[in-house]
Amino acid sequence: MPIGYGRVSTRDQHPEAQHDALTGAGCEQVFLDTASETLAGRPELDKALLSANRAGDQIVVTKLDRLGRSLENLIELSNTLQARGVDLVILDQGIPAVDEFRTRIRRYQAVAYTHFQRHGVPTV
Repeated sequence: MPIGYGRVSTRDQHPEAQHDALTGAGCEQVFLDTASETLAGRPELDKALLSANRAGDQIVVTKLDRLGRSLENLIELSNTLQARGVDLVILDQGIPAVDEFRTRIRRYQAVAYTHFQRHGVPTV
């Protein structure tokens, strides 16, 4: 079952575009948070993750940055989804599943690391 999740960062932003895209993608349930990236709690994400509890379920987001706050957070979420057999669908990137998602994150990590090395920015 496709389950939609969206997030707006401030109360001045409007979640309607995300909601419309998620329902247009066939999401039967849509959960929306209004939270800045620095706030710890995202209760609607927690509800979405609880709803996606069967193998074959899908978490659908419009953009990757709506799901996670950092690379570490995204990897943690992808591990959780993979362990449950839940697919991740990112509408604006056409990423259909967690396995491909994890592969792309690793590539992005390598690209970012190389970029920072090349430009003299200290790396961890």
